Amino acid sequence: MRGHGAWVRVTWLGLAIGCATIALGPNVHAYLTGTASVQTVSAPAELFLTPRVIRIDEFTCAELLALPAESNDRMLIFFNGFMAGLQQRTTWDERVEGMMVEGAVAYCRANPTSTVLSAFLHAEP
Repeated sequence: MRGHGAWVRVTWLGLAIGCATIALGPNVHAYLTGTASVQTVSAPAELFLTPRVIRIDEFTCAELLALPAESNDRMLIFFNGFMAGLQQRTTWDERVEGMMVEGAVAYCRANPTSTVLSAFLHAEP
């Protein structure tokens, strides 16, 4: 096993740089690897939007379905976790959770005036 310590350090450094790049963008990778250059880049407009405050007991299916895909995914993830917390579930079963999310979305499509919370309650396995 002699000589593997450097390889492990390099591998972990590469993993850390890769994760930083994914999380924070390619400029972090350039900075960490010493290849950074100063340049001005315009940011997407969504970075400057005011964060929403949502009352989850009033958030409707129509509102959920009208969200952009990424925001929709975030809300579905939140509601899935919220339901797990309410029921004090400590196990996550991808198949069961997927069926619940799909059931909630189907319920929302059929009942756009209902709340998303109601949709998840109806979709519980």
